[in-house]
Amino acid sequence: AESFNRLLDGAKLMVHLSNDHREVVVMTKYMGYTTLEAAETLGISESAVKARLRRGLKMIQTLWEAESIYS
Repeated sequence: AESFNRLLDGAKLMVHLSNDHREVVVMTKYMGYTTLEAAETLGISESAVKARLRRGLKMIQTLWEAESIYS
């Protein structure tokens, strides 16, 4: 139950990401795409996917930590 709640909390934070960051996070972390598969699907380079993923996950982490302070 705890891990499911964490998953839901993380999904709620996704709305704060840009579309570019959200789509690569969803594709790689929820749908199971590799970064190469996501790149081919989106028509961008794999390095662009990795950069978007890294930035998106960092934003989620920052938001998660901020919410933990206030809850």
